[in-house]
Amino acid sequence: MNAARTELPRWDVESIFPSLDSSEYVSAREAWRASLDELRALFERHGITADPPSAAEDSGSALEEVIAAISSLEESTRRLSSYVRALVSTNASDSAAVAEQSRLSADRATVASLQTRLDRWIVA
Repeated sequence: MNAARTELPRWDVESIFPSLDSSEYVSAREAWRASLDELRALFERHGITADPPSAAEDSGSALEEVIAAISSLEESTRRLSSYVRALVSTNASDSAAVAEQSRLSADRATVASLQTRLDRWIVA
């Protein structure tokens, strides 16, 4: 048996972000959180609830604005989540990456609840 240890292959994710504590990642995460806050405010401004929209004209433009905001947020979500998943997949003992994955999951649950609200509002 060969006593020498070989290093396991690792994904090079530095092209996405240099590290979890890099200014690039921190900025992207802060921008994502700001976008989520803006999306919440957009829902409130347009009165997106399970109740029917008040005017067809307003609801069409509101829907267009909200879908664009959700799409933009989802694009950022994929980038952040893919990066963190790659870190955790290659090193499950990286406690900072595991913790960030949990925070992202919790934040994505907020997005999912907003999407559910939108779905109910559309069919109302």
